[in-house]
Amino acid sequence: MDWVTVFLIGCSLAMQADEGPFDSPIDLTDPPATLQVPDTTQPITKPQPGADPSDLLAEDGPKVSRLNPPQLVDEALRLPAEAALPGQPLGLTAALGASVDRRAQRETVQAYWQLAEAVANYRFCFDYEMQLRQVQSEVQSVAELASAKASARAMLQQAKAEAIEAQHELAARVLLPNGGPLPLPADRPHVGEYRTHFDRLFSPRTAPAMAVRIDRTLPLRRQAIEHRAGAIRAAEEAKQAAWNAFRENQGELADLLQCMQRCRKQRQALIATVCRFNDDIAAYALLVAPPGTSAGGLVRMLIKTSDLQPVAYDQRVPTRAKRTGPNVPTPAKRPTPAKRPDAEDKEPSDEESGWSPSGLMRPVEDAREREPRSDDSTDAEPPPLPSEKSGDARPMVPIDRDATDPQQQTLNKPVTAAGSAWVASPEDETLEDETLEPSSAEQLAETLHGRKELQPSWGEPLSLQQCLAHRAAGGRRSLIEAYWQAGERIARYQTLRRHVAMLDAIDASPNDRLATRRLRSATLAAEAATSEAHASAIESQFELAAQMNRPADAADPIPSTTPHAGRYPLKLAGQPTPSWPLRRLTAVIPALAKSAWQHATAVAKAAQSDQPDSRRTVRAVSHQTEQTLAFLGELTEYNTAIARYTLAVLPPETSSEQLLSALIPK
Repeated sequence: MDWVTVFLIGCSLAMQADEGPFDSPIDLTDPPATLQVPDTTQPITKPQPGADPSDLLAEDGPKVSRLNPPQLVDEALRLPAEAALPGQPLGLTAALGASVDRRAQRETVQAYWQLAEAVANYRFCFDYEMQLRQVQSEVQSVAELASAKASARAMLQQAKAEAIEAQHELAARVLLPNGGPLPLPADRPHVGEYRTHFDRLFSPRTAPAMAVRIDRTLPLRRQAIEHRAGAIRAAEEAKQAAWNAFRENQGELADLLQCMQRCRKQRQALIATVCRFNDDIAAYALLVAPPGTSAGGLVRMLIKTSDLQPVAYDQRVPTRAKRTGPNVPTPAKRPTPAKRPDAEDKEPSDEESGWSPSGLMRPVEDAREREPRSDDSTDAEPPPLPSEKSGDARPMVPIDRDATDPQQQTLNKPVTAAGSAWVASPEDETLEDETLEPSSAEQLAETLHGRKELQPSWGEPLSLQQCLAHRAAGGRRSLIEAYWQAGERIARYQTLRRHVAMLDAIDASPNDRLATRRLRSATLAAEAATSEAHASAIESQFELAAQMNRPADAADPIPSTTPHAGRYPLKLAGQPTPSWPLRRLTAVIPALAKSAWQHATAVAKAAQSDQPDSRRTVRAVSHQTEQTLAFLGELTEYNTAIARYTLAVLPPETSSEQLLSALIPK
């Protein structure tokens, strides 16, 4: 009996032994779960003034779903007869059977889960449109209801088109015969716990960076799935409360429509989280699967089991070991697992962090144990980091400029040692706007990108100049972009943590069932988004470390340089006519700056809003967070565009100090 057979038998035995409420596979031959929707034969009509509401209370409205996450996903992939898509069910094993190498298998699995997500979104839009059909209202709300129904129909057609497109994409991947039926997903994605057995698989070898990253982020994405499921239940409870209030002439149509839309969005967020979870599982399984593993063996590692069994102990994982000497493998060092929220290291209180619900959000400490990662890239050791005080958010300053220096910088001319030519003159101020001031954006950028409260377990703060010291001139652009992206994702994670804290600080009246359910749904959705943002932040740290060629046992890099949020002098006067790519950047940079300033203004105004009740407070808090996240995104795009422009006009031999002064001018 060969080792592959032993491996597959072990998978089967482990699957039988480890079945649980979230780990066991769901038999797709079972009767489909019933979606609890309103009775389609009884339209919901708001009574006219003076009418007896008891005549309209025969139905209590939509029932709250009590399905667990696997059942919610299974239900989403079952299309009702009236919404059926043309096609034939295709199992994941059959789909992988058409792939001949790991890359093709990876793309096939991605296309399969993309089709599953598209089909589920189509189902959610269908349910939403069907529920809206049952709603009727008085004359003064006819236009509002008609608009909602028309929007739902358009959304349904768009979702159907996207599902059909995903069918064709998978059909092309698996080489289905021309003219044959389109594929439909027969297998649902895995939703339960997934044990990677990282220690056993990679001991005594050095693990690839991708394997370490996925092992660290899978629990976060799994946690996000649970939060999404809880948010769905709370949203459905709020919808039921709004439904009953509307039938009894005690609620508004706008509240009912908003609750129905929230349910649809929470379901769509769940399936997106689940598919991303399964995409990471596939990347990990295909990385560690032994060569020659059959399609069926791969599927056992992806779905219908919560336990990934290691290969036989006499078989090595096909990864390249990092060498410290001639043919000497480096043993894998596996630290203790990341601590859960209930571990001994607690997050600081609002008083300790200096944050209050009424003010702007600021970063706080986060208790997360760092898990070192390895990578299989290069054996060359990077140069030592420049000496710098740890924890300084902006340790580097632009080069001093001599105002009397008559030298002018022109395109593609070298920067002299006398100083940088990036000096704005009055005629070069292209970002002047009487209604906008960059000061609020600069203050907000410093607040959101500050890392002083982060614990050492997050990694090592590194300035942009320190990171640039690890790359030659030819690779600076990708490194700078990875640096700003990592800084943004960590700031997004901290912003969402503050969003959860702000929601927790809201007191909803226990007598207002709709408000309490809405608050609960919003809080769970924010917790799910926080877990996902945490995983994305870890991924961006790995990407930045790879761009720096950072050694495997080094601490994760934490960007400490605050992005530029003020005016940026392009210095175009007297310059030769630039190329079209440069002309595009000179037009985009001012527009991005103004957009970031507008979002910063919106954040400041949202933080000052004082709402009289919990419902309006939830909306105000959500609006503040949305504007904050939008500001972070615009700020990253702004600094990325500045980097592309700067690298295009400066000579390749420009030093890191001079480049930094051009990227972040005073």
